[in-house]
Amino acid sequence: MTTTDFFITIHSFRGLLRACEIRGALQRLRGPELPPVGVNAYYQAENDVALMRLRFDAAGLRASHVSTLVVWASCEGVPLLDPRTMNPTLQQLFYEDYLPKFERVVQNFAVPDTALLALAWRVQGANLPSPRRRLASGTAIHRRTA
Repeated sequence: MTTTDFFITIHSFRGLLRACEIRGALQRLRGPELPPVGVNAYYQAENDVALMRLRFDAAGLRASHVSTLVVWASCEGVPLLDPRTMNPTLQQLFYEDYLPKFERVVQNFAVPDTALLALAWRVQGANLPSPRRRLASGTAIHRRTA
């Protein structure tokens, strides 16, 4: 399956987590009209920036889905990056130079807000409850730390 990526940028990640602003916004993104096929989360500790990579089935992605995502990001005040809108050189720089500067902390979650909680748990440690992981395939796994 070919996928199309969109990235949400979260600056001052640790500060936003305390207010739960981004989690609420991501919960509002849930819905049957625009289900991602997978969510990865990346973190760059030195700049306290997180990236949420939302992957969608390219064959099923319509212009109305993209519009819904763009309107959602605008209303929520969340920076949204669509690599398809970049020229090929910038797209290559993004994937080969910029993205590798981030640590991929969360992989193949089914919904964005759960992926965000997992990322927060990894970044902030024991101050947050352990997330329940829902894989893109629908499998539920509960992780505990010693």
